[in-house]
Amino acid sequence: MSYDPGQPQQPGYRQAESFIPNFSPPPAQKPPYKVAMPRSRRIPPRQKKGTRRWLWVILTVICVLIIASIFIIRYLNTLAGPTVTVDNYYKAVTQKNYSLAYSYLANNATLTSQNQKVPTGSQQDYTTSARLLDSNIGSVISYKVATTSNNTLLIINTTRSKNAHSVLYSVRFTMIQEDGAWKIKDMNGGF
Repeated sequence: MSYDPGQPQQPGYRQAESFIPNFSPPPAQKPPYKVAMPRSRRIPPRQKKGTRRWLWVILTVICVLIIASIFIIRYLNTLAGPTVTVDNYYKAVTQKNYSLAYSYLANNATLTSQNQKVPTGSQQDYTTSARLLDSNIGSVISYKVATTSNNTLLIINTTRSKNAHSVLYSVRFTMIQEDGAWKIKDMNGGF
């Protein structure tokens, strides 16, 4: 049996086609919709971790402002403290509230009026002296605090009036801090 290409093949035999198996997977196709995974295998999406830098900046600014305001208030109190004390003292004297005025004096304060030392021992002694001064040279009707560069030294111009006659006095105050509050240590020139 020979093979002759010019001769027709015998009907009983067919030439076998060569078969080569294809082991490659079929081309991937996307499903038309998203297939949900079972809940147990679902992974939550990763969230972006937002920076909170702005929060720290704002908190820092607020803290700095609070601390700065505390220092500013303390500084202003040291500057204004003596002036406020003298102002309160003269308000009390103008209203003839000598017990309140006495509370602004330091322990062992010295008061000098018309070159005479006025005793300030007790509140009663001070009240008696203040009333005597009011009857002799007149009541305080006005005052003006003139500050100096030194917190502990203040000059106050007071006007006393008796029988419609006004007299201007210049009073020098020496201030000290006693128990955290400004007090009048020395008053010279008429209180």
